[in-house]
Amino acid sequence: SPAVLSVAAPGDHNVAPISIGTLVLYWTLGSLLLIAPLMALTTLPGDWFERWWRVATTRVMSISNRNFAIGLVVVTMALAAGASWYCFANRPTSADEMAQLFHARILLSGHLSLPADPNPEFFAIDNIIDHPRWMSQFPIGGPAVLALGVAIGAPWLVNTVLTALTALNVYRFCQIAYTEAQARAAAVVFAASPMVLIMGGSQMNHTPTAFLVTLALVSLARWLGEKDASRQRRQAAVFGLSLGVAIAIRPLDGAIASAMMGAAMLWRAGRERRLAPSAFVAIGVGAVPVALLLVANWRMTGHPLLFGYEVLWGPNHSWGLHADPYGTVHDVTRAALLGFKYVTQLNWTLTAWPVPVLLLVAFGLSLSQQTTKWDLALVAAFVVQLAAYALYWHDGQFVGPRFLFTAVPGVLILAARAPFMMAQVARGTAWRAAVAVVPVCVFMSWVRPMPPFGVRGITLEYRDTRRSLKRETPGKKVVDALPRSLVFVQEGGSARLLRRLWALGLPRQDAARLLKNSDACSLVDAVLHEEARASPDTAGLVQRIEAAAVPIGAPEKTGFLGMDATFRVNASSRASAACIHEAEFDGRVGNAVTYGPLLLENRFDALGHLGGQVIYAMNLGERNALLRARFGDRQWLRYEIPIGAPDSMPVLVPYESPPSRLGTGIKKAP
Repeated sequence: SPAVLSVAAPGDHNVAPISIGTLVLYWTLGSLLLIAPLMALTTLPGDWFERWWRVATTRVMSISNRNFAIGLVVVTMALAAGASWYCFANRPTSADEMAQLFHARILLSGHLSLPADPNPEFFAIDNIIDHPRWMSQFPIGGPAVLALGVAIGAPWLVNTVLTALTALNVYRFCQIAYTEAQARAAAVVFAASPMVLIMGGSQMNHTPTAFLVTLALVSLARWLGEKDASRQRRQAAVFGLSLGVAIAIRPLDGAIASAMMGAAMLWRAGRERRLAPSAFVAIGVGAVPVALLLVANWRMTGHPLLFGYEVLWGPNHSWGLHADPYGTVHDVTRAALLGFKYVTQLNWTLTAWPVPVLLLVAFGLSLSQQTTKWDLALVAAFVVQLAAYALYWHDGQFVGPRFLFTAVPGVLILAARAPFMMAQVARGTAWRAAVAVVPVCVFMSWVRPMPPFGVRGITLEYRDTRRSLKRETPGKKVVDALPRSLVFVQEGGSARLLRRLWALGLPRQDAARLLKNSDACSLVDAVLHEEARASPDTAGLVQRIEAAAVPIGAPEKTGFLGMDATFRVNASSRASAACIHEAEFDGRVGNAVTYGPLLLENRFDALGHLGGQVIYAMNLGERNALLRARFGDRQWLRYEIPIGAPDSMPVLVPYESPPSRLGTGIKKAP
């Protein structure tokens, strides 16, 4: 992925870099080659531009509000559905999505969580807790929303619908806060955002959160202008419920929105006592989903305020300036670096315009003669969201800076308002340029092919980089024709090694740190030594493995064994027989198959144990023998990509079919 200007070297702070130079070049050349020629047309003499603009705006405004709203919802939903199909094949492609979908299936089975599996390493993926209960790390709200889509067999549909409804929220809010023309412009800019559409095509929990926060914003705007007491209470109830559910899905995002909008509501209620009863309604209704979240936490983790994140990753997962779960110190410098990176990425991915969108917003606000309280509120919401997530240790990336997604509707509203604000003070050619800049930017970003930039470039990137995660799982006809089966799915050597570390009882953060910082062969030997102990001994486990593992060297002095480029070893390493066996084990397949999508195919019985016609498990080689006692009565199969296969589609093969043996010399790391 792309990186930040090395004011401080991003790698030194465990921050993935982005190519600032490439982005600046795009914005510079894009503005000169794509925007400037069209803008130059506005300098032609005569009143042709004014007449054209008047005709165009008249036609747009002649559409009734109802028809515009319907068209907005239909078009936005179609675009988001297209992004889901084109970019993701309507499938989950990230660990976050898979974990929440897994938890959604748990909820639909009638459980908040499942009993721990006796052999969790065979069914483990990132972001899923496997003891003392089996569940995802995420707050209950996200899986609960996805469960609606899982129940009808189309989880991808949830976010496409919510994206369309968020566009409607943007339109409704701007109708109240600004003018009808600005509302329509904001709705179109929102619906044309590649970040909005791609996120809407995913199954991430950011889209429902943005929908709920914008719904609360609409309700607050209506509440402030409502005179009828019963309608005030109704809007307050919607306001409170929206923010409460947002907290249950993404607690920090929901808390930020609740603090800012809640403060505005209470301040207004303090000045106008007639509004006070409805403000209490908002508090009471909003407390219900928050209470349900706390009860769910208590049932799942044992404490209302203990979230799955900390159960899985330890107390260092929490918000603030401290060492993160991997041992990297998240200090002020790293926080500033993350904040700078998020702003830079947002300028690129949010609109894909050849002009940085935040620069346009800044121009509009600085030139405006009528900056409103709503403008200031939207700016404040963005700044607070940015600051809050800069202070959070994780470098959150998915379609750009995903942690800022809740503030994205506000940024797009201000971007759509910028031409209106600049037009207030501009005259002649300057006025023409002001009103034309956003339509020209939207047009060029969508029409001009300029990979990796522009809408087509961004969507193509997501289509190409996730191909291996979009493979078909065995079809229903194939599964129904099988006897009761146990199917093994083979990832790479580093994935197997990581799960063996988990099986020993290592916390996730220590396992991830050891895998990242150690010579893989020495780590394999250390794990084998621990597995051979007469009885499991977790006391001093981390220290013993750390002492046995050899630190990995600089990139130029390392390589990898077998086919897995993340199974890293030092170039001077003398591979043990066990390590060579691990590398040779990967030589039996043409490529790895990601286990996460297959985990989602597993089903549970009434007691919450694995059951069903087919059970999918991770292929851990010789360790698979541990499952004989549980699943020995099933037919054992492998789901893998054969060597030399004409395509990359996995197939079912007999478990005992012989492996092919390939060379295992150390290869230079890419």
